[in-house]
Amino acid sequence: MAPGQGSERSGMGRDVARAWPSAARLLESVAPGLHGTELVQPALTAVALGAASVLRDAGVPCQVTAGHSVGELAAWAVAGGIAFDQAIDLARARGDAMAAAARDQPGGMWAFPAAPEPLPEGLQVAVYNPGQCVLSGPGPCPTGRPVPTSGAWHSPAMEAARAPFAAALEAVPRQPLALPVVSNRDGSIVRDDDAFRAHLLGQLTHAVHWESVLVTLRASGVTDLVILGPSKVLTAPLRTFWPEVRVHRTDRARDLRATVTALR
Repeated sequence: MAPGQGSERSGMGRDVARAWPSAARLLESVAPGLHGTELVQPALTAVALGAASVLRDAGVPCQVTAGHSVGELAAWAVAGGIAFDQAIDLARARGDAMAAAARDQPGGMWAFPAAPEPLPEGLQVAVYNPGQCVLSGPGPCPTGRPVPTSGAWHSPAMEAARAPFAAALEAVPRQPLALPVVSNRDGSIVRDDDAFRAHLLGQLTHAVHWESVLVTLRASGVTDLVILGPSKVLTAPLRTFWPEVRVHRTDRARDLRATVTALR
């Protein structure tokens, strides 16, 4: 399970890269700094896949993957649909396209415990998390808690990002998925490469249904979740929504070693 934008933190992945050369190689492919979505998205993807490379080399099994927003690119790579390097390149292309769209059509995001009724004018639901709803659009929205983003992600404001991201997706050769991916578009289990690409593209302008992802995983009999990279945002709702699931972290080298030991 790979996190999305908003999970990033300064220094993420640093000690994992120091401990494992496979992780270091992936992290060296991204520019330093976390200022701007065009840097954050490839950085998060590289950190997630750095942890995934360690787990893969250690022989830790995986049966299904999922990702929150941009985290779906890492999930796709772990599922075998694309190479790890290609996922990082696609995250860079996605971040560039979204940043450009946000400059042309500025906006923001606001969090609520549940969707307000009626929705504030010009805003739509962008993310459904357990116990939280995030609205997106041009704003302003004085009644919600501002989410620190530089654009109105997962809303029609991102329409201009679709064409450049579609071109980047089309440039990646097609190959079958080795593992199923639970789509954050609607919580469905996707096993077809073309269908997953369509979900990835549609996600730019449509809501992320993360609660539906968790419902699907829970109903599938999943007992252990491995969070690839920064875990705080994805772990928090699990305490009440899915308390019985065992969560394994990879935030730091010691967490990753413990996860390998527990699951290998």
